[in-house]
This record gives sequence, C-alpha cells and structure tokens, in this order.
Amino acid sequence: MPDFSQQFAALSPAQRALLIQRLQTKAGSQSQNIVRRPDTDTYPLSFAQQRLWFLNQMQPDVPLYNIVMPIEIRKEYALDALQYGTAWCLSTILARHEALRATFSNEGGQLIQRIVAPQPVQLPVIDLSHLADDEREAEAHRQLNAETWRPFDLSSGPLLRALLIHLQPDHNILLLTVHHIAFDGWSVGILMREMAELFVKMSAGEPVELPALPVQYADFAAWQRGWLQGKVLEQQLSYWTERLADPPPPLTLPISQPRPHTRTCNGARESFTVPAQVTAALNQLSSGQGATLFMTLLAAWKVLLHRYSGQSDLVVGSPIANRNRREIEGLIGFFVNTLALRTSLAGDPSFVELVGRVREVMIGAYAHQDLPFETLVEQLQPQRDLSTTPIFQSLFVLQNMPLPAAASRSAGISLVSDLDGPAHFDLTLSLMEVEGHLQGMLEYNTDLFDAASIQRMVGHFTMLLSGIADDPHQRLSRLPLLTPAEWQRQSVEWNATAAPFASDQPVHALFAAQAARTPDAVAVHFANQQLTYAELDARANQLAHYLHTLGVKAEDRIGLCVERSLELVIGLLGILKAGAAYVPLDPTYPQDRLEFILTDAQIPVVVTNQGLHDRLGCAAVQLVDFDRDQQQIARQPTHATASAVQPDHTAYIIYTSGSTGRPKGVLVEHQQLANTLFASQTAFGFRADDRMPWIASSSFDIALFELFCPLLAGGSAELMTKEQILDLPAFARTLQSITVLHTLPSLMRQIAGFIREHQLHERYRSMRQVFVGGDAVAADLLAEMRSAFPAARINVLYGPTEAAIICATHAVSTDQILNKHLIGKPLSNSLLRIYDRNRQPVPEGVPGELYIGGRSVTRGYLERPELTAEKFVELDEQRWYRSGDLARYLPDGTLEFLGRIDQQVKLRGFRIELGEIAAVLLRHPSVRDAVVIAREAAPGDQQLVAYVVEQRTENQEQGTTPPLRLPQREKGLGDEGLPSFLHAQLPDYMVPAAFVWLDALPLTPNGKVDRKALAAREIVRGAPAGGIGFVAPQTELECAIAAIWQQVLQLESIGVDESFFDLGGTSLKVAAVQSKLQPLVGGELSILTLFQYPTIKTLAEHLSLSRIVTATAHSSSDRAQKQKEMFQRQRSRAKR
Repeated sequence: MPDFSQQFAALSPAQRALLIQRLQTKAGSQSQNIVRRPDTDTYPLSFAQQRLWFLNQMQPDVPLYNIVMPIEIRKEYALDALQYGTAWCLSTILARHEALRATFSNEGGQLIQRIVAPQPVQLPVIDLSHLADDEREAEAHRQLNAETWRPFDLSSGPLLRALLIHLQPDHNILLLTVHHIAFDGWSVGILMREMAELFVKMSAGEPVELPALPVQYADFAAWQRGWLQGKVLEQQLSYWTERLADPPPPLTLPISQPRPHTRTCNGARESFTVPAQVTAALNQLSSGQGATLFMTLLAAWKVLLHRYSGQSDLVVGSPIANRNRREIEGLIGFFVNTLALRTSLAGDPSFVELVGRVREVMIGAYAHQDLPFETLVEQLQPQRDLSTTPIFQSLFVLQNMPLPAAASRSAGISLVSDLDGPAHFDLTLSLMEVEGHLQGMLEYNTDLFDAASIQRMVGHFTMLLSGIADDPHQRLSRLPLLTPAEWQRQSVEWNATAAPFASDQPVHALFAAQAARTPDAVAVHFANQQLTYAELDARANQLAHYLHTLGVKAEDRIGLCVERSLELVIGLLGILKAGAAYVPLDPTYPQDRLEFILTDAQIPVVVTNQGLHDRLGCAAVQLVDFDRDQQQIARQPTHATASAVQPDHTAYIIYTSGSTGRPKGVLVEHQQLANTLFASQTAFGFRADDRMPWIASSSFDIALFELFCPLLAGGSAELMTKEQILDLPAFARTLQSITVLHTLPSLMRQIAGFIREHQLHERYRSMRQVFVGGDAVAADLLAEMRSAFPAARINVLYGPTEAAIICATHAVSTDQILNKHLIGKPLSNSLLRIYDRNRQPVPEGVPGELYIGGRSVTRGYLERPELTAEKFVELDEQRWYRSGDLARYLPDGTLEFLGRIDQQVKLRGFRIELGEIAAVLLRHPSVRDAVVIAREAAPGDQQLVAYVVEQRTENQEQGTTPPLRLPQREKGLGDEGLPSFLHAQLPDYMVPAAFVWLDALPLTPNGKVDRKALAAREIVRGAPAGGIGFVAPQTELECAIAAIWQQVLQLESIGVDESFFDLGGTSLKVAAVQSKLQPLVGGELSILTLFQYPTIKTLAEHLSLSRIVTATAHSSSDRAQKQKEMFQRQRSRAKR
C-alpha cells in the first residue's frame, strides 16, 4: 500500500490544494466538543497561557507581549459623547469576553487563573487639538510609544487598556493595548468587528445585541487539558519529536552588534511591497506545484535565511490560528499555536524542488497542529540559552485573519499600521496579499540588527522573489540576491585599485637605483655594525657574481641559512641579484624541517655560515660559507650582474604549515613582490628619514616588508636579534629612536603593555607609523597601541603568503577602535571579494570566504598541482586565491575578519566562533592574552578549553616573563572568577569547560599562536560548573536550595555544580522552585534569576552577593539539623 506521500503525489494540483485546505481547517475536529465548565474560583491555564506567563516572568518589566492597536476614528463626534460611547463599547466587550478579565498567579508551584467581575472601562482622554500640526503629531507619537512600552501586571489585571487621543473634531485615535496572554491576531478582527457593530447601533440609537458566546476561553483551557492526553498526546508528540530530533544549531545570521547575554525585545519594523506581476507569478507557481502561496513564500524566506547563514537545516516558526472549532471562532483569547517547520535545503535543490519539500513538511504539520508549542518545548528540552529563543529564531506569517466588516467603515474606524514595538524573535516576516500585490513587514530586534542591514535584507528578499518568479527551476545557489547597485559597489567601486607600477623592475634593481641616489646613507644597522647603501649593493653584487661562478642561473632555488647578521641581508639581496629565487632556512627550525625543505625545493646551493653546516646535513647540497669563502667572494666584481630577471620569474619560496602536517612552498614572482612594495609605498609613504626594525624571521614573508619598505625609500633597517627583542626594557629603549614599527600582535601586546605600565608613551613621539598584522588584532590591543604611540598612525595589515605579503590595510582612527577585527580595504592592484560556499557573491554584511585577486596573487604551491587547483581558482575571468578566512563587508566597503573557516566548531548543537570567546576573555582586566580551542575530553565528547596568560603587574621584574600564578591567588581570575565573568556576557554553551594558566602562549616560528602545541598540553586546571566529580552542598544556603531542588526534581542528592535543567528541570518546575525559595529571600526572586544561575553553587553565590538572603535562611535550628544530615548523606555519596 503506498504511503501518504505517494498518495499525495498522485493527486492533481487542485486536489492537493483542497486537501491542504481541509488539513488546515479540520485538524482535531473529530474530538469531543468544548462545553461550559462548572463555576469555580480558579481555572487552569491553557498550554499557551502557561508558557506566556512563564516568559513574562522572565522579564516582567519588559512589555514583550503587548499587542498594540491604534484605531483611527475619522468621523466627527462630540468629544464627551465619543469618550462615553467608546468606553461603553469597550466595557461591553470586556464583559462579553472573560479572557480579558483574567488574572494569573503562582500558588505553591501551581499556575491558576481567576476571572474577575466586569468593571466599567476607564477611558482617559488626551486633548491635543490646541497644538500646531507638527507638535500635535509628535506628541501623539510620544503618547503612543509610551503606552506601547508600559507593562501589564498579570496578577491583578486588567489585560486591556484604552487611551483616547483627540487630534481634531473629525480625527481621533483610540489606542488599545492588550496582553497577548488574552489575545491573538484573530482576536483583532473580532474586537474590531464587535466595536464597529456596537458603535454603529449605538450611534443610530438602535438596540445593541450581539450573539451569545457558546463558551469562554477558560472552557477551552479546561477542555484542552482534558483532551490532549493519552493516545492523542502520544501521537502528536511522536510526530514532532521525530521531526525535530537531533536539532540543528540556532540560526546564525549576520548581526550588526554582539548578541546580548539575555534576550531583549527592542524592536522596529521595515515595510515593503512586492510588485503585482511578481505576486501573480508566485501565485501561478504555487498553483502549478499543488502548493499554497504560504508554502511558496515560506520556501523563499528559507532560501534567504540559508543564503545569509550558510545553514542548510532550518527551523522556522509559523503561527496557525488554531480556530478549527466552531464554538471558539468568535471568541477573544490566546488560541494561536506555533508550528516549528523544519526543512532541509541540502544538496542545492532547485526552488521548485524546495517548494515540494516545504509542501511535504506542511502537510505533516497541519495534520499534527494541535500539539501546543509550549508542550513541544518541554518535551524536547532544548539547550537553555537566555540569549535566544528555543527551537527557532525566525517567525514567518502570511496574514489571513478576518478583516473588519463594512460596519467599521460606517463607524469611521480603521486599524492603522502597527507602531514599532517589541520584537519577539530575531526576525519576523509578515506578508499579506492586498489588491493583487504582497505587502510585507519585517520586524527585527534592534539590539541585533541596524536599520540599514534590514533595509538591505528587504532588498535581497524582493530580488529573490523576482528571481523565483522569472525562473523557479534555478538552483538555490543561483537565485539572485544582490541588487544591481550592490554588485556595482562590490565589483567596481570597492575594488577600484588599478594603478600603474614598474612590474619589470625587480626589487634588487629598485634597491640598486636607490643606492645610486643615496650611496653614503646607512642602509642597515646591526648591533655596532652598519652598511651604507653603496656597501650593501656592492657586497650583494659580489655574492651574485660568486653564485654565477658556481653555475647558479635564473630561477634556481638557493637556500639561505644565516643567523641574524649583516650577512643575512647581503645573502638575501645577493641571491636575488643572481636571478635566483631565495628559499629561507631558519637556523632555529628543527633539522627534519630544514631537510624537508632542502629536498622538496630541490635546492642545489645553500648560502650559510660556518657554524650551521651541521644543521643542514645534506651532502648533495653545495654550501657557500660567508666565513670560509669570504676571500673568494671579495674578489668578485662589485657591479651588477648581467642576469636578466623577468617579471614572472620566482623571487622567493616561503614554506607555510600544511593541514596535513606537510609544509607547502609558496612560489612568489618578482612582479608580485614589486607590486606589494609599490602598493605599500603608495599607501604608507615611507621616507628617507625612516628607521624601521627588521624583527620577523627571514622565513616569514613579512620580513621583506620590514626590510625593503625603508630601503626603497632611502631609510634604514635596524636588524634585531631574538635576544634583543625579548629584553623588553632594552628593546623599548631602542624603539625610542625608531620611526616605523611592525610586529605581530603577540609582541605588540608586550611592547604596548610595557609602555603603559611604565608610563613611557611620551618618549615615542618620533614614532610615525605602527603596523600590526599576521594574526587577528583585538580591539583592546589597538587601543593600547594608540595610547603607547600617541603620535603614530596605526595600521592593520592583512595578507596571506599566497597574496605576496599583504594585500589590504586598515588605518585605525580613534573612533574606529571598535569591537571588530578589521581587514580594511585592498591595496593597489589587489582585489578582494567575498563568496559563499557555492562561489556566489554574498550580500553586504553576510559572512563568506574572502577571495583575493589582482596582481598580488602568487603562482601557487611548489609541486602541489592538486592543492594549487583547489586554492587558486578562476571566477569571473579572474584568478583568485581562496584565503580560508571568514569575512564580511561593512557598509563602507571595509572588510571585517570573522575568523578562520576551519576554526568554527559545533558543540552541543551550537555553532561557535572560538575567537569570540577569546575576545571576551581579553576584556577581563587580569587577562593579558587568551586563546580558546576545542578538545576531546573523551571519544566523541568535545570540550572548550581556554588558555589564559595573566596580566603583568607593575611590581613584576622589568623585562622578565611573569611567573605562573595559581588562579586562587589573583582575586577575580580564579577558576570561579573567569567563568562567572564569561557567564555574564556569553551563553552557557560558550563558557569553556576548563582553563589552563600559562606563562605565555606558545608561538609558531612565524610568531602566530601555536594551537597544535596548546592541544598537546595537559589540562591541569578543571572546569567550574559541569566539571568532573561530585561536590556536595556545604553552606546552609546551598543545603536549603538543594533540599528544594530534590523535592521538585524528585532526586535523592544533587551536587552544587549540576545544572537544574540537565537534571530534568522544566519551566513549570522552575516556577515551583521560585514559589518554594521565595520565602528564603528578602526581595523579589525572579524566574530569570533561576535561569541565569542554573547550579546550586552559582545561585547561592548570587543570592549571597545580592544581600537578599534573610535571617529566615539561617534561623530555624530544625532546618539546619536536616540540612546537616542531608549534607552528610551527600558527602558519603561523593566518597563512593
């Protein structure tokens, strides 16, 4: 027998549509009727009311669930008559619908509602008719906003408020505010219809009689509790738990500012219109696919979310009226249910295919629409995260509520557009078909998104709908998102970097030209030695001639293994002058790595010193020894060689770490190096009076920037040894005579910190420019650099080796020291674009992989054709390097660095950017440096581990590495301090499970953080909450909390580090804990507090620190004795 999907597929489009309509309207209709309840003092809450009450208690002073209805009255009435009549109409409606007269309370952990007797509605009037037009409008808007943000007290009611604003004799605004716990979207139509009928009949002096209501909302709540159990509940739960098993990570959209630790509700709305011809095409598409317009539009919304987030498994919420019983169709109340609609967009299907997937999901959802969303949440027990909503973060609505009847027009009343109000989700898209076209409104949380981002999103959605209407058979990745103006900005305006440069002039020729202009100027300083331009040029020429005598020719790969000395500069320049490619061999590298490079690059000759022969250990390599061969080299001519270097000849090969553990050699041509140096001079304006230290290892390509940028401008390079750099006081003194400085962030943090601690910043007024790059640059470091070098221009450099040192820069101004890692904009002749995983350009603000193009892109990898083909690709008739860096465009075209694509982890269903956690750690005043990685605590069990370096203090020895301190000895930095600090700013799942304290972070030879070395270290300090081992309650307050938890959770013993929710805690059980714990505290104990501090230990600490624990918690000797007995039982469990 074919399954339902097969049977459905066999139906015609018309038959499918009819079936869908019946599923939408008839689900659950075969169950028992709703009947009047017996009169009692208290009634149960419906499932929806129960969850909304709970959410309201989380933030009782925040009007997240206010429904605001501004009703315009455009008919002339006497003001006193209008006030009286309107109040009478509202009083009639209030008496008619009990839901508006309910109050709610938590009594001993049981949630109940009471229905209070009808009372006349108070209708205050604000008369603004005496004001000028602009003043009147502004004051009306202020009054409307004030009413929108005024919370309700659910324990005392009433749940409806009214305010009449008199503007002109024929223009009034009736502002109605109702709490969502008693009202929904369908109820708006009911209220408007009844208001209009009462208004018209009252105005005409006719008797007013509305049809009797068969039941009230409390009847529905009691019926729902009785019906939804047993087999009915089991069937509904079975479907939804299967659909939502192994849930996807929360929707991760590009936001404009960091997500607050606790979810906010500040909202705004952006309206838009979809043209009639596009709307008609979408309707036709829906009909042709046997789907509804709702399904097609939901599919389109999911495409946009997919393209924005890169996620292919998406859950979007959608409200359903839940008015599938005749007796409740005319009833005001909170009936709406929310369906969690999960769809896979995997495999890059066509849009038509996606509509089919959405249709299948909707058929199942409609057939199981009676399960309250709140019941589903309790069943699924999703990971608790106060910063976002559970299950889904985006809501989709296609409005189809009944519109007010003609009586509304006769009465002169109409519902106007909603004001900006609370945002219940990150994003809510509402659409309504009106007179042949779609009207849309995108509601957004203003603490996550700015208005410009949302306006762009709306533009992308309308572009997407047009693309779907044009060709619905396109694959999702090919559907258009970018507007023409946006593509123009990305492809042309933000990459307008073309500039002529002498690509046929290699760097050694440019140096020779400078040497001819300033022969006697000092080119290089080292210790007590120096070389003038003429001397350096001559000695490099001699080495080049000597290499020619050994048979070295153009593009031969020559090793350079020399300690930091003048000979290092001579060797590098001499190899280039010989027409060969230099391959740096850092003497500090392990011998195995040096031998690998020698073999992999097929190096025939190595330029070196006497004491380094053993480090090379390869008989097949010919050695040129500066010490041994000094006389032979000195006999060579001092003029330039006749070698003809072409722009596409290899200048150098830099070996970088490979993901497989095998280093890969990057081939950089002369024209690429020449462009980088030209672009640097254009951007930074190096001068003849500049002095710049050469700090980087010769195996790191930034060394060429540090050496040649000053030399090609007539300045001097100060060659520094590692020992000189590590002696911070001496190095700091050296920097006082330096005008230009470049270091990696790790060293820059030490330098700037030293200057700050010793208040030396006034000594660095001669520092003209400071560069930092090679790794992510934190905002706090930029601020420290600004303080340390007050007269300097601060520049962030960006560029992988594959893009010839650097390809982008950002000049940091004071107002740009933000909480962002900025890449900046491309340098001359470099191109930067962001593409998604399908190599489609992404919209502004949306993360994607950074692709680098232009004249800085290198040849590729030495003898690694597969890897070269993978990383260097052709797009839009241009060769691009895939950087592996995650980035996005800011509104002005500046690029923001978001991390490495391969450093994002998924933990407990959440997608985590490790750099975000480290950035928060760096805000702690006692943290100097920090890195977070993911490690396996056991097979299949990943944990986050933070590696932390403590901040230096002034009494530490100058120039020494700070000693390792036990965390307990530094107040606020211990195992308890840092987690609490992180918990206040990050969701629980982003707080590391362990902290390791280090003297300093290990670095790779290139000066970047060595994450592999960190992963190899033993974790010696444990986690706080959730750590290994059982810890029993110890203080009396901990024991009191534990006793309540044991009672509510029905457990024998609970450790102080165990999470309430991991032990089976639900929202109802939280309410029970609140009720039982409230007598122990002297102030209000909010539901939110119990969520924020989910362990006994953290809750007890919070209550103690808040000074709200009363003597009640300590006064009863009876209770104390019981707590001691419980404490002894738990201790014995811990020992077992």
